[in-house]
Amino acid sequence: MNGIDEITKCKPFLPDTVFIAFTADSIRYNKNFWREAGFSLCITKPILPVKFLRLLEEALTLRGQLMED
Repeated sequence: MNGIDEITKCKPFLPDTVFIAFTADSIRYNKNFWREAGFSLCITKPILPVKFLRLLEEALTLRGQLMED
């Protein structure tokens, strides 16, 4: 099962969850592709620690916004 299959199954049951796509294929799939698929954020591999920490900060901010709504 890939990420698209998984989010299709999970998103309806977890609407307030921040889903993050991890991909090595940044040329074929851009961030808009992942957002349209239902992911909140996307990061490309290889994942650098600094990029990963920024992504987590962004995910926590998004989660806080979802909890406020």
